[in-house]
Amino acid sequence: MKKKYIIVLVAFIVLVSYALYKVHNFGVKGYFYNVYVMTQEKKIKKEIERKIYSKEFNDIISKIELNGLSTVNYLTDRDSLRIALNDSNSIENMKKINKPDITANEAEAILVVSRELTELQKVSGELKGYLKKRFKDFDYEYIANIGDKTISFIREKEKIYSLLPDDITNVIKVSSLGKAEQVQKILNGVEIPKEIAYSTKDFFEDKLDISNMESLYVISKSLLELQGLIPELKQVHQKLYPNLDYEAIAKDGKLYIDDKKADVLIEKEYSEGKYTYENPYVKVNPYNRVSNSVLIKYPGVEKENVTVTVNGRANGKNLQYKVIKDKDIKVFGLYIGGEANIVTINNGIKEIKIPVTIGELPDNMPSVVIMKSKGDNSAKNMIYTTYVSNLNSYGLVFDKEGNIRYIFDPNLNNDNSGRYLKFHKDAFIYYTRDNVVLFSKIGKVISRLSMEEFNKKNDALPFLDTGYPEFTSKNILERNSIVNTKGFTNINYPLGQIVETNSDTGEIIFSANVYFDYNDKTKNSINSSEEVEFPN
Repeated sequence: MKKKYIIVLVAFIVLVSYALYKVHNFGVKGYFYNVYVMTQEKKIKKEIERKIYSKEFNDIISKIELNGLSTVNYLTDRDSLRIALNDSNSIENMKKINKPDITANEAEAILVVSRELTELQKVSGELKGYLKKRFKDFDYEYIANIGDKTISFIREKEKIYSLLPDDITNVIKVSSLGKAEQVQKILNGVEIPKEIAYSTKDFFEDKLDISNMESLYVISKSLLELQGLIPELKQVHQKLYPNLDYEAIAKDGKLYIDDKKADVLIEKEYSEGKYTYENPYVKVNPYNRVSNSVLIKYPGVEKENVTVTVNGRANGKNLQYKVIKDKDIKVFGLYIGGEANIVTINNGIKEIKIPVTIGELPDNMPSVVIMKSKGDNSAKNMIYTTYVSNLNSYGLVFDKEGNIRYIFDPNLNNDNSGRYLKFHKDAFIYYTRDNVVLFSKIGKVISRLSMEEFNKKNDALPFLDTGYPEFTSKNILERNSIVNTKGFTNINYPLGQIVETNSDTGEIIFSANVYFDYNDKTKNSINSSEEVEFPN
């Protein structure tokens, strides 16, 4: 019993002694730790005070514990943040990120500071309040979040600037960021050179190859679209490129490029075959604008007088005209669809007959029904009409049997700007309020003129707005009759009526209905009709 008591007593003494030892040891260590923390805090605060001059900032820092102080000390070691906190102009410098002329490098520097400020404000609520007050006109948190996208956009913008002459870039730089985005879409990688070696004359007078024509066309379109976006650029463009009418090339250049490509294809096909007068090269719709036209080519004498005859079908009379063979023979007035046309070529020595098949017109093309025909029905005595169908402009010539002998493809009207066509002298014209383009009877561009230039050389052509649901015109003929045109009659299916009456008796000599594909009066309108000699 005594032995057991002694063991318990010894154990108790050991336990108490160990507890007293631990308490004493902890007290000593805690004391030294506190001294260490206080020393470090004092040291770090002094370091921060040497770096940051603001008393208000340092008063806030004096209340922050060691861990927070370490973060502040680490961040303020960076020159970028230190300058932002000390420099009174730093806010204005950082607000430059919203200006259109900022560079990517400048934006990157502002993004770095924004992220440092965002990290710094996490140290304490009071410090965050100070920073928000100090940078009240600059949302550094927002910039920290979207900065990468902003810099990416600015780098793309700098790529755009690298594609442009400085004079153009300087104007774009002062525009908004939104316009810079639109500029990027317009250019789409196209480089605009400071100098352009070629002139408008080179382009329109066939002095360039296809590659240079296409390049000049793309550049011209870009210049025109840029000045449409930023009007101030027009003066800059005209100063940079005094010999380049980029507006004309942008508007009509594709017509010339398409013709150039067609000519190259014709020459390629012709060179690959062995053609003779008896077995000539025949190309239907060579310029993709007049579906019932043909180009015939064979070796031999140029400037040769040739008689062309398109044989009439059924009761139709032959259509005959003389041409001068200049490298090739241009044939028009062929029948559309059905059996092959028989085209006769006579060079005064030998006559050949060439079968030529013209495919049917697409469904959206018109059809003609002759209601009455009496009087002069010679082969050349035909009706020409201009009309609009769903904004596309058509030119149509048909004979007194109702056969379409000429139709101009409306796909020229790519911009739906209200253009339409008219037959004039020996050419077909395509015009707007601004300019006139003249085409040969097989659809190749002959020339282009301003409306003013055209009217000086020819009878003035008034511009008629297109798309009216009803239109009437009168064409007084030498044989004492009048052709009346009515765009629509009050019936369900839209049609144009062309009626010729005797001026004295009122007797109907000729009448025809032109039917349209669209069952909608607002999408079809005949502008005018007249009797013409075709060819004239």
